[in-house]
Amino acid sequence: MAWQRRRPAPGLVHHSDQGNQYRASLYQTLLARRGVVLSMSRKGNCYTMRR
Repeated sequence: MAWQRRRPAPGLVHHSDQGNQYRASLYQTLLARRGVVLSMSRKGNCYTMRR
């Protein structure tokens, strides 16, 4: 619902921890199809953004 209301431009950076829900291939595929750049921090470091 948030995606449809806000319509973010391609290149949006989605930064997350290493939770299973964020690592799921279906979730990552759906975001990638919309042009979202995925960023995941190393274990125990939730503030570092990887490019």
